[in-house]
Amino acid sequence: MSDEDSEVKVSWLPIIGLFLCVTSLWFGSQYLYLLFDGYSLTSSDSAKGEFGDRFGAINALFSGLAFAGLIYAIFLQRKELEETRKELKGQKDALNLQNKTFLRQSFENTLFNMLTLHSNFIRSWEATFKKMYTDYVWFFDKETGSEQARLAEAYSKMYKERQAILSQYFRSLYRIFLFIHESKEITDDQKHFYSKIVRSQLANYELIILFYNFLYSPHAGNFTKLATDYALLNNLNPELVVGSGDDIQRLDVKIYGKEYPVKLQAYDTASRPSQSPS
Repeated sequence: MSDEDSEVKVSWLPIIGLFLCVTSLWFGSQYLYLLFDGYSLTSSDSAKGEFGDRFGAINALFSGLAFAGLIYAIFLQRKELEETRKELKGQKDALNLQNKTFLRQSFENTLFNMLTLHSNFIRSWEATFKKMYTDYVWFFDKETGSEQARLAEAYSKMYKERQAILSQYFRSLYRIFLFIHESKEITDDQKHFYSKIVRSQLANYELIILFYNFLYSPHAGNFTKLATDYALLNNLNPELVVGSGDDIQRLDVKIYGKEYPVKLQAYDTASRPSQSPS
């Protein structure tokens, strides 16, 4: 027998007790009247009526007990409804948790599929990013004018030569961060957690190309904002920055992450490339 069945049987014991009590009182009152009041089956009709009237108190007792029984039944029903409500709430909470788990798993599957496609694309062009950087430095050395103008023109020329690759690369990476940012299935802390996973996949030469894209591409506004929110350049190697390094200050400091001051202290000016590497 389950505990629930035991609780139900125990809850009806007061009702059974009340019934036995009332029955005992009724039979006891009849016995007392017959014993002490001189009543018999041969008494006159008026005597019988008078005797019957004496049961008015018993009738009132029955009515009161019936009302008490009704109140008790309502109490039991209310208790049962409360238990049912608690059970339904527990089921609802379990379903909500299950739904959240399902949505997060769906989010993770989509994200990792996007990362797989992006990684497959990068794998075939990995050496190209180093060559892009080499070309960028070479273009910079060939330009004349202010340093910023030379850096901007060098990026423009490098991008034109590699537009087919870079445009697809930037769109793919942007869509990944946008998917994380717009996802309603995860919290802000979880968004930053998943963005770190994406950041960890980026090589040094990818980061430096992204750095100059954020600075000199006229179409990088939306991507730059997302990159700032999720510190996309957190692992940028300052030694790869071309020229004086003043460009580092031109982007929002948040794009480099919390370690930004430490990285600047380790930044060796003499190691920055000013001409095409051999």
